[in-house]
Amino acid sequence: MIDRCICHEVTFAALRSLAEGGADLPELQRRTGCGSSCGLCLAYLARMLATGETTQRVMSDADARVWTARALDAIRGAPMNAAPGKNPRSGA
Repeated sequence: MIDRCICHEVTFAALRSLAEGGADLPELQRRTGCGSSCGLCLAYLARMLATGETTQRVMSDADARVWTARALDAIRGAPMNAAPGKNPRSGA
């Protein structure tokens, strides 16, 4: 089970608490460094923000690609509920 960013040893439960206080993914990265080192936790961070799950099963490659795309879109400014790969601000 996956429950933390391994590079920065921050649990998804702690990150969820920050998110409940208003932090979005870019803010979580800025404050904790999570998702900005090796990047393996990006997909899990995106899923945690969307679902609230703080302990997650290892994702399939296909799921990891989808959730990583959502995370990257969020970093670029698209809301987490937007379809992966679509940035409503740019129309792309």
